[in-house]
Amino acid sequence: MLLSEQEQNEQMDNEDSPVVKNASSSQQPMELEPQPSRSSWSHVPTQSTAASNATTGSGSMSVHATPVNKIKVESTVTSAKGKGLSSFVVRTSTAEKCAFDEQVAKMIYATNSPFRLVEHPEFQKLLSMMRPGYRPPSRKEIADKFLPVVFQKEMDQCKEVLMDATVSMALDGWSNVHNEPIVCVTVTTEEGKIYLTDTVDTSGKPHTAEYLEELAVSSVRKTESDFGCRVRSIVTDNAANVAKMRRNLEQREDIDVITYGCSAHLLNLLAHDMEISNVKEHIVYVMKYFRNNHFALAEYRKEGGHSLVLPQETRWNTMCDSLKSYISNWSIMMKICETHRQVLDSVVHQKVTNVGLKRSAEDLLSRLEPIAEALDRVQRDGSSIADAVAAWKLLEEKLPCLDDRVLKQKFKARYDQAITPAHTLAYLLHPQYEGSSLSSKERDEALVYANTKYAHLVPTVMKFLLIVTVRVVSTISWTFTGLVVVMTDMAV
Repeated sequence: MLLSEQEQNEQMDNEDSPVVKNASSSQQPMELEPQPSRSSWSHVPTQSTAASNATTGSGSMSVHATPVNKIKVESTVTSAKGKGLSSFVVRTSTAEKCAFDEQVAKMIYATNSPFRLVEHPEFQKLLSMMRPGYRPPSRKEIADKFLPVVFQKEMDQCKEVLMDATVSMALDGWSNVHNEPIVCVTVTTEEGKIYLTDTVDTSGKPHTAEYLEELAVSSVRKTESDFGCRVRSIVTDNAANVAKMRRNLEQREDIDVITYGCSAHLLNLLAHDMEISNVKEHIVYVMKYFRNNHFALAEYRKEGGHSLVLPQETRWNTMCDSLKSYISNWSIMMKICETHRQVLDSVVHQKVTNVGLKRSAEDLLSRLEPIAEALDRVQRDGSSIADAVAAWKLLEEKLPCLDDRVLKQKFKARYDQAITPAHTLAYLLHPQYEGSSLSSKERDEALVYANTKYAHLVPTVMKFLLIVTVRVVSTISWTFTGLVVVMTDMAV
């Protein structure tokens, strides 16, 4: 039976419509047949349409969509297996948003980033890409809402870690962004972890030894009260007023701490003591010229010169790095100065071609390299005062300039500032060092200090030293016996 064109279209529409399976007999959600996408249909004329057009004499051929290949297309509905649209939406709960906001605030505080960073479009875009729909807190919330919350949580965490711990306290003076004098109080645990426990605004207060002494005592008591730890030592820099403050603390009976100066700071001062006159100034002058003069810099780069390092007063060991940089690139700078003598600054040419200046730089580097190694050793994580003694002892062996009487006196002065009887006692009792490099005078001073400060521990100290002595004697005895056997065999 022939159907009209309209009837054919209606039949095709009915065939292409979704089929509802068992809709009347099942309470299960309706499962729809997947509809072919429009791309799986080809627009071609049907035979009936062609015949109809031929019968009616129509000059144009009607085009209808008929399936060429019935390709099964997975729709979102069928792949969800009954899940709703909510399963495809990233939702952020109230608790999650609070956690995200707090972590953003921590990142801002920890990196010293400006609070306005959270309102930067690129930062918000980054967070949106990682968590669609999430918006970070405003800079006002970072400043007002989250700062006390994060601060209190950090303090609670410090209390948990420091409870019943034995710590070393460090006091150091700084200036904040408003140029106000601030004393920062930190404590270091036996594991080498550092915690800031207090900051004291000392505006309007003269930094005399007496004032700093009372500040140190109050900081010790406040730290022990707030965090439940035991402060057993205080370390500071080596300014005259602070050194006097440490001596005063040692004499007090209401506080039981040992005090000493920072070995890293003293090693940096020793590096200044070892400097050769005018070498630093001449080298800095040359390197600044090659860094800042466009022509000289272009030629320097063309010749393959490496980066020139300038010394920084607040960055210890940078003078050593600067000397290495100058010496390793000296031949390149010499070549440029000779090739372009008429173009470059005459003073720079004179300094670079001065071989005596290069020799002085090499001599200074030979002095500073052992100091830099010692400084790195005492600054590493977990370094103890026994390690500081070992670093100073090793430095005394390596320094090539101690044949000079004046330089030897300077070294001795810094060594005496750094090493106290507490240091030598720690070095004597350390299982790795066992007092191996101590002089007899230093050993006696350590034992006298132990008897004065820790009389109840003297029997334990003496027992340890006896064990060490017996082991050393046994080693010497076995070595001597072996030597005798070897000599006997040689004689036979």
